[in-house]
Amino acid sequence: MGCGGSAEVKSETPEAEAAFQKPNVKIEVGSAVKKAEHEPIIVFLLGGPGSKKGHIVDNLVQTYGFTLLSVEEIILTELPKKVKLTCTIEKTSDLRNLVNEDPSHLVLGWVLEHLQRRVERDRHGLYLVDVMPNLKWMMRSTSLIKDPSAEMEAFESGYPVAFGINLDIPEEKVVGNVNPICAKHPSEFKKPEPGVQSDEADSSRTQKRAKLHQNSARPWIDFFRKSNRLVTVDVSCGEPEYISEKLDELLTELSFPPLKTLNSVVLFGFDEEEFSGLDYNHYGLSEVPLKTVVNDPMASKENLLSSLCRHIDSTGNTTETSFAVQLSGTSIKKTETAKSDKKSLMFMNMENGNYLHNYITPGKTPKAQFNRQFKAVMSTEDEVCLFPQDTHTELCRQIALCMAQIRAG
Repeated sequence: MGCGGSAEVKSETPEAEAAFQKPNVKIEVGSAVKKAEHEPIIVFLLGGPGSKKGHIVDNLVQTYGFTLLSVEEIILTELPKKVKLTCTIEKTSDLRNLVNEDPSHLVLGWVLEHLQRRVERDRHGLYLVDVMPNLKWMMRSTSLIKDPSAEMEAFESGYPVAFGINLDIPEEKVVGNVNPICAKHPSEFKKPEPGVQSDEADSSRTQKRAKLHQNSARPWIDFFRKSNRLVTVDVSCGEPEYISEKLDELLTELSFPPLKTLNSVVLFGFDEEEFSGLDYNHYGLSEVPLKTVVNDPMASKENLLSSLCRHIDSTGNTTETSFAVQLSGTSIKKTETAKSDKKSLMFMNMENGNYLHNYITPGKTPKAQFNRQFKAVMSTEDEVCLFPQDTHTELCRQIALCMAQIRAG
């Protein structure tokens, strides 16, 4: 994983200075949503097609240390063992046929018993339960997909669930993302190649699958809503980084400790003069002379920034941390203008009016107001990087991108 290329950039490009509007991710939180007072801590998750559930789960696991438990995986692992004396199960379709012929083989209470056994392996664990299967034959099982109240009463008598998270795509937005067939003139239709589905067929299939998930998730949504333990996140923006950011904000409010520093602001300087007059205490800034926290100050940009990220994450796993990083004496120079071909989604503000107090809430009255302006880059890893105004925009983007890639693992 590299941080930059070798192509020379002679001027600031319009693309580099383009600013993007951050998507608005709406979230509704039930009045009884809170972190459980006793371990284990269990959170249920609901998410269907297009919800970016995989990316969001990865973020929750890596950022907070959740252990993922999947209802679908439990069924695929444990059901063949249950019926091995009477049936031979060689592939998933054998399970599907078995359940279709006799639905009593797959009931919710049995699944929750096995979920309980997984939890009992570590009674002090932090668990994220992916409660909705993806396989259609499971979602259509009326003995599995049902009002879970009775079964959950038995489960929660031993292991209460803190709350449920629903990654929601409003139905009107699912439909709105699909172009209706009648919107096209017949002459515009292209005959699909043999064996290839048309766009219209793909859209119709996506709609049907989304509808199946919504119907299957409804009993769980109603269950958590009745007890005011439902978190509903509108994920229709389709940007998993910003959906995860919104969930990070919620979990921070609920006192879930992250394994890495979140929402950090990193102010970069290339010589001591650029930080002259800066009141570190007023802005809550930790001073980091980068050359003192790395083994080789002349190492590659990626190695230096990797060391910086490790240093940031070792400061106590706080959620609002700001750093003033002095790059003097390292291989990272302000005059560097190498261009990277790596694509990224970043929010850049290169215009005048970017002051430190726009990104950090000041404390007591400073000895002197720090009135220097900066270029700002916000990565999808909840990190704001600030640079002196005369820093080349491409270098700003490269440093922020490299740090985001390192933070994402």
